[in-house]
Amino acid sequence: MSDELQLARLLFPALVSELDDAFAVHATEPTLADTADAAIAAAVQQFHDTELGRTGFDAFEVPGRNGDISTKVAVAFDEVRRIMTWIGGDVPEPEAFVAAGVDAGKLGTALAGNSDLAIVPAPHGIGAEGWRSLFRAAARQPGSQLSLADPLVLAEEIALSFPVLDEVPEGVVRVPIDAAGESKVYWTLRAIPSGAAPAVLGLSHLHGPHLTIAEMLMLQLMRLTRGADPLDARSFTWLDGVLTDGRFAARHVFDAGERNVRVTSREVGNQGPHLGARPPVG
Repeated sequence: MSDELQLARLLFPALVSELDDAFAVHATEPTLADTADAAIAAAVQQFHDTELGRTGFDAFEVPGRNGDISTKVAVAFDEVRRIMTWIGGDVPEPEAFVAAGVDAGKLGTALAGNSDLAIVPAPHGIGAEGWRSLFRAAARQPGSQLSLADPLVLAEEIALSFPVLDEVPEGVVRVPIDAAGESKVYWTLRAIPSGAAPAVLGLSHLHGPHLTIAEMLMLQLMRLTRGADPLDARSFTWLDGVLTDGRFAARHVFDAGERNVRVTSREVGNQGPHLGARPPVG
């Protein structure tokens, strides 16, 4: 008996009892056992679709919104799950984030009040090579806007400082999940401004807060894999953290000419009309 069928028998004892009684009466019919198992499996699927499948996402719903916020969150999770299959990675369920301390009500209210906000589950700890693998996989998808040759370009100083830039900011809720070997990946869930340009422009890195490199790269991948226009095609977004010398910080841009995403660095005091922040909510 499969694990799924064992679980079904625990979830639906009355149905199982009824089907078992019917099988006992008609035990000579060879296909009845298969029919009973199929009926139980169908009940489990219906239960999942109507109850379990919505439970975690309903925590993000806002009264009067008819389910559109929870649907928006569910779609985002589905997108990230698909993306992570390219490197064999798992994504925590929404219940795990809520249990860890994510304020689902706050996020739902923020999403309802600002259509430019996108909910972004992001993995911290897959490393620079993990992100390169994801972008290479994205570039191979039909209709991709990314170059097959080099879809993600990390400047040398960014690659060297990647573990520091990839840290989860202090005070941000994290959900650990086992990764390959001895390492762990820490997932965050925040709402990120997803307009074509940063929500706050013309300020130096000193004016935060900033989204993490993982959140920026995942947000960009989510958009690119659904066929949406890439972010920062004509702007730069500051990213959280500073390089090892403390004088420089990372910034993100989409290079339309080369068809790749680039992360380079600038002095933290640098500012300009096309450089700014996407302050996270969460």
